[in-house]
Amino acid sequence: MTRIQRCSFLVAMMLLVFSFHLSAKPGQKSKVPDAVAFKIKLKTEGHNISFDKTEISVKKDQLVAMTYENLAAKDSEILHNVAIVAPHAKDEVFRVLQLAEYDLSSVKKLKSVLAISKSLAPGESDTIKFKPTEKGVYHYICLMPGHGDMLGMTGTIKVE
Repeated sequence: MTRIQRCSFLVAMMLLVFSFHLSAKPGQKSKVPDAVAFKIKLKTEGHNISFDKTEISVKKDQLVAMTYENLAAKDSEILHNVAIVAPHAKDEVFRVLQLAEYDLSSVKKLKSVLAISKSLAPGESDTIKFKPTEKGVYHYICLMPGHGDMLGMTGTIKVE
């Protein structure tokens, strides 16, 4: 690639990024994705039906990336996942899930569920992103049958 081609490419990329900012109407946010403000690592180990952290703090209106790793014993075949739930909605999510016989699609469309990971076999991980828009205590829960609702595989996210 010649120097002129490289310069032309760089100018084209700058114009593309700038056009995203200009395409937003006054009072609207630009279409450029937010940068991740908080990176959180969460895991489960061995035969435990619990997260390694039970309390996390983040800031309101900041993008959070949570990476969850299922480090359950390989021979256990225990599936886990993690869902982020709005304040005061944990019981509702569990109720809907139980009435649907733990069909995860029943809660994926609830407005109170901000994000949900894939169901992870031992050794797998997934990253979910969410942005809490109000202060309060959010919850992260495992939606596998009995894990969050009966065995307490939950944690809290304090949003300040």
